[in-house]
Amino acid sequence: MTAKRSKDKKKYGLKIKAIFIILLAVLIGALLLLKLSVSICEWYSRNVSAGIVKGIGAVTKYIPISLYEILLYVAIAFILLFLLIIIIRLCRKRFKGALSVFCNLCLIVLSVALLYTASASLNYSRAPVDIPLYNQEMNADKVYDAASAHIARLNNLASEVERDEDGNVVSPYSLDELGAKLQALYDENLRSDYFSDNQVNVKKWLAPRILAELHISGVYFAPTAEANINTLNAAWALPVTTAHEMAHAKGVMRESDANLTAYYITMTSDDPYIAYSGCMNTFGDILDAAAVMCDKEEYSALRESVDDKVFYDWKSYGELWSNYNKLSSVGEFFNNIYLKLSGIKGGTQDYNPSMGIENPSGGNDSLIVGDGGIIINGDGDFVTIDENGNIIIDGGGIGGKVVYTAVQKMTFGLYL
Repeated sequence: MTAKRSKDKKKYGLKIKAIFIILLAVLIGALLLLKLSVSICEWYSRNVSAGIVKGIGAVTKYIPISLYEILLYVAIAFILLFLLIIIIRLCRKRFKGALSVFCNLCLIVLSVALLYTASASLNYSRAPVDIPLYNQEMNADKVYDAASAHIARLNNLASEVERDEDGNVVSPYSLDELGAKLQALYDENLRSDYFSDNQVNVKKWLAPRILAELHISGVYFAPTAEANINTLNAAWALPVTTAHEMAHAKGVMRESDANLTAYYITMTSDDPYIAYSGCMNTFGDILDAAAVMCDKEEYSALRESVDDKVFYDWKSYGELWSNYNKLSSVGEFFNNIYLKLSGIKGGTQDYNPSMGIENPSGGNDSLIVGDGGIIINGDGDFVTIDENGNIIIDGGGIGGKVVYTAVQKMTFGLYL
C-alpha cells in the first residue's frame, strides 16, 4: 500500500468515526428532548425502557457477580490506557493518530451514554411515584397519634430483631434471600403498572470498601440491570438500601421517589427485620413532624418513649460510616453533579426533602426543624405554628401553611 493510499484510508476512517460520533450525539440529544414531556416519559418508561432493562436482566441474572463492577474497573483501565496512548502520540507529533484514538474513546463513551439514556435517563422526568399517601388535613393531635404509633411499633421491632453479643442488629438472610423477599413484597404490595414487573438482579459489590469510602451504600446501573449492594452497611439498613436500588430497576429513578418506595415496601412487611429497617429510616421524618406540630412537652415525651436500642442503632450507624471518610466528599461531588445533569435541581438534596411552607402568594419556602421544636423559616425568622399547621410570623398573622413531605404523608397513612 502506498503512503498516499494509507494516508487517504486513515483520513477516510476519521471521517467515518466523526459521522458516528455526531450520530450518537444526535440520538442522545433527541432522547433527552423527550424529557420535556412528562406524558412521553411515562409512556416511554412503561413501554420501552422497562423492556430494555428486562431484556438485559434476562442475561445478566446468570452472571453470579456484579457485571457492572467488573465493567467499571475495565472501563477505568481502558480510559487510562487510551489517554496514555493519546499523550504518547501527541508527544511524537502524531496528531492524526492521537485524534483517531480520541475518536475511538468518544465512540465508546457515547455508545454507553446512549444505552444508559435509552434505559434509564427519561425515568427521571416521570410523574410522581404511585405510592399511597395520606391526603386528609393534619393537625397536632393527628401528628402526635401517628408519631406515638410509629414509635411504639419501632420499639417492638427493636426488641424482635436478632442481635449479636454487642447488641448490633444481625441480618437473618443472605443478600439473595433478602432480594427474593423484597421482590415478593413488590409483587404483593405494589401492583400498579407504574412499576415494571421485571425480576431485579441483586448483586453483592465485590470490593465494598471502595463504595464505603465514597459513602455509597448501593448503586444501580440500568445497562447491566443490576442492583448492587454495599454489604459493609449496617445490617438494619440493608433492606431499605436493597429495596431502594430495586426501585430504580423498576423504573423509579428520582432518589426521593426511590426512598419513598423503599420505605413503603419495608414498612408494609410482616417480617420484623425488614419492617425495622423501614421504620428506622422514617423515624427522623416523624420526629420532625412532631417537633413542628406538637408542643415541647409532647415532643419531649415522644423522644423519651423511644427504646434505647433504637438510639444505639443510630449511634453505631454513624460510627460505622465515620470510619470511611477518605473519599466521601468525592462521592458526594460526583453524585450531586450526576443528579443535576439528570434534571434533579436539588442534586443530592433529593434523597431527603425537608418540610416546607406553602405561601398564600404561591411558591414554597424551606422550614428548618430544630431539636425540641425550634422552627425557622427560609428567611431566618422564628415562627410559631398553630394546631392546624398555619404558620404565624412574629405574631404578625398567618404567613403560610406547613407542607409535609411525601415520606411523612405515606407514614401517616399507615397509622391514621
